[in-house]
Amino acid sequence: EDAVRWAELGALENDSWSLAFMGSAYYTGRGVKQNYKTAIEYFKKSMKEPLSLTLLSDAYEKGNGVEKDLKKSKLYADYLKFVRQTEIDKKKEKTLKKIEKKNSEKS
Repeated sequence: EDAVRWAELGALENDSWSLAFMGSAYYTGRGVKQNYKTAIEYFKKSMKEPLSLTLLSDAYEKGNGVEKDLKKSKLYADYLKFVRQTEIDKKKEKTLKKIEKKNSEKS
């Protein structure tokens, strides 16, 4: 319940992670009364968060809060892969820069 309260505050500030967390809470009914439609609204406000994309894909696959649509489910699942790959690429780039910096300092 405390986590939901803090996430609500973040969601008011349009914090993407907080919006995804609130969507997850409503989707699963943890800490709040389960409400798929409210969950979907939160997920659509936080489309760059893997949690939102995962549960949006699930919602469209099962018809939870939306009309069942396997094409949309796959679309969100594919977008999730893109978002995750982008995060991986950013981490790789940051690591490579650190390595290059350390190597140039040794020279």
